[in-house]
Amino acid sequence: MQDQVDTNLSLSLEELSRRLNANPMYLNEEFSRDFEDLTFGEYIRKKRIEKALELMEEERYTLIEIAYMTGFSDQTHFSRIFTKHYGKTPTGHMKTIRAMKNREMAADAVNEDDED
Repeated sequence: MQDQVDTNLSLSLEELSRRLNANPMYLNEEFSRDFEDLTFGEYIRKKRIEKALELMEEERYTLIEIAYMTGFSDQTHFSRIFTKHYGKTPTGHMKTIRAMKNREMAADAVNEDDED
């Protein structure tokens, strides 16, 4: 079950129930017992945010693209869930990533100058 969920972040409880031929209510209860005490929806949102964090680190995609790539219906929904789970907005997190990378680049440049 975990493989099906982790590889398809747009999977719904109803779709998973059909695939496994199980009652959705029962499946959600069992899921909560086996997966960090999270409901199916909470687990999916957690996995989507984890994937979004990975994509943000790449700095290749816009936040809109990341929202859709991780199964959110729109950027507003993505931003609300991201902020709830991560404690800062996606835009704020992107700024942090850029600032950290700029500091690393500056430190590397200083180190290269020291070697000369």
